Amino acid sequence: MKAKHLVKGLVTFVPGSDRILPSTTTLGTNSARYCYGVWIKHLTMLHRHAGLTRVPDTVAELGPGDSVGIGLSALLSGANHYEALDVVPFASSAANLEVCDELVALFQQRAPSPAEGFPNFWQYLDDDLFPHQVLTDDVLAGVWT
Repeated sequence: MKAKHLVKGLVTFVPGSDRILPSTTTLGTNSARYCYGVWIKHLTMLHRHAGLTRVPDTVAELGPGDSVGIGLSALLSGANHYEALDVVPFASSAANLEVCDELVALFQQRAPSPAEGFPNFWQYLDDDLFPHQVLTDDVLAGVWT
């Protein structure tokens, strides 16, 4: 974490700071590609290290940010229920709709995940950089029919 992000976060706890600071946004959840990549990374790491064999029925997220794109990714890949809790109303319906449309296309294409970031997980993806071991064609077909 960069020091500037830590300082910005700490300043938000100062009463009245919201009136003098420029509005801030979160760090990427307004990008469908980012949300898709984070969700694929979580699924992949849970499969590898916790034996996850299917998408969880319920997914919860604390601090979803600019959109609920990671939760939408969960729902688009087979979760039945999503709960999100954020103390700051960053997300908007317009952003969520835009991210959702882009996520649908990414899942339909079984797009390669951007295998970057911490922890490194690319070696756990298949040759297509997609977690077919959890998101099988049968699972995704069940979501899309």
